[in-house]
Amino acid sequence: MTDRPKLRHAYGPAGDTPALLDRIAAEPAPGHWTGLWSALCHQGSVHSAGVSTMPLWPMAGTKSPPR
Repeated sequence: MTDRPKLRHAYGPAGDTPALLDRIAAEPAPGHWTGLWSALCHQGSVHSAGVSTMPLWPMAGTKSPPR
C-alpha cells in the first residue's frame, strides 16, 4: 500500500489523489481530468505522486483523459 500523504503533488501532500480518481470514476468530465493532471504534472513538473498514481487510473473508469 502506498503512503500517499508522504508523497507530494503540485499542491502539497498527495493524500487527496484517491478522491480525485473517485471523482473521475463518478463523472469522467474533462475538468476532473484537468484537476488530476494539474496536481500530478503541473506546468511540466512531475511530482512523486504521479508515478504511484498511474496504476490507479483504470479505477477511474477509463485509461486516458478525454481528448
